[in-house]
This record gives sequence, C-alpha cells and structure tokens, in this order.
Amino acid sequence: MLYGEKEDGTPWYFRDSEIDKILVHEFCHSFISPDKKYKKIATRLLNENRKKLNSMGYGIWENVIDETLVRASVIRYLIDHDYSDDTIRQEISNQHKYYGFTWLPTDIEWYKGDIMAIFDQMQEKE
Repeated sequence: MLYGEKEDGTPWYFRDSEIDKILVHEFCHSFISPDKKYKKIATRLLNENRKKLNSMGYGIWENVIDETLVRASVIRYLIDHDYSDDTIRQEISNQHKYYGFTWLPTDIEWYKGDIMAIFDQMQEKE
C-alpha cells in the first residue's frame, strides 16, 4: 500500500514511493511565481531544450522558471527529510535524463543552499 490513514485520521504516505515526490512537487507550485528578471535566461533554456520541454507542455519561459524551482525544491525536501544520498542522486539524474532539466546542479551540497540563486548563478556566467 502506498498510502493510508493513521488511527487519528491523518494521512500517511509510503516514503519510498513516487507519491511523496509528486505531493511535494505539486504543493510547491503554490509558492512559486516566475520573476521577469529571469526571462532572458529562461528563454534561452527553453530554446535550447524546446523539444523536450514542449513534449511536457512547457512552452513559455515562465514554465522554465516555475518547474526548475519546483524540481529543485523536491530535491531539497529529500535532503531535509533524510532520504539517502542514492535516492537524491537518482532524483537529480531523473530530472536530467527523463525530464530534460539538465541545468539542475548534480552536487547534492548545492541544494542545501539558496535554490532561488540558480538563475542568478546562470546569469553571472553569461
């Protein structure tokens, strides 16, 4: 069973299923609003990865900002909730390999800092 209810009525989710990641992913959308100052970098990433991103329904620069920060937040959640390094590395790998978010850092330590800085760091390199 992947989920259930405790005696007091609160829900529980099987920790190593994809449900926990999906719930965190969708929950994070509530807190992210794309900043126009990142439009240039997001447009570049969209153009460089258009085929993959369009196949998932991400066709505007705002999607790139939103989904990048949401996906980085999921990885941060895994770290903060003591998931194994192997699980975290696998999630990062999945984001690169299956979803095309190849600009997400591969270093687990990076996610322990300010994930909002990802676009600032990219802009500094341009």
